[in-house]
Amino acid sequence: MVQIWRKELSKINAKAAESLADPGQYSNLFPDLDLALKAEQQQRQQRKQKVPAQQFQDYEGSTLANLIEDIRGEMRRWSELRQGTVLDHKINVQHEHALQSVLALC
Repeated sequence: MVQIWRKELSKINAKAAESLADPGQYSNLFPDLDLALKAEQQQRQQRKQKVPAQQFQDYEGSTLANLIEDIRGEMRRWSELRQGTVLDHKINVQHEHALQSVLALC
């Protein structure tokens, strides 16, 4: 994708096109890229699920969530569960589904 942007931008401003950083080459400039890609994939999966109109209030505002922080939190919880540091293994259905989604992405 960066190559396409570079090519198009070089028609307008060659110097600006050269300054575009490629995440594949400069991963240090994109520290949360892997989490963002996982969050995006999880969001795609969640959008496939149809929600009845009666449940609107339960989901209202859920699209405003910080997906990267959600992924980090789920990964932390999963790590704690695997290490046996979480005493209460009861996870509500929504978090359990999110956890399964994260595991599928890892």
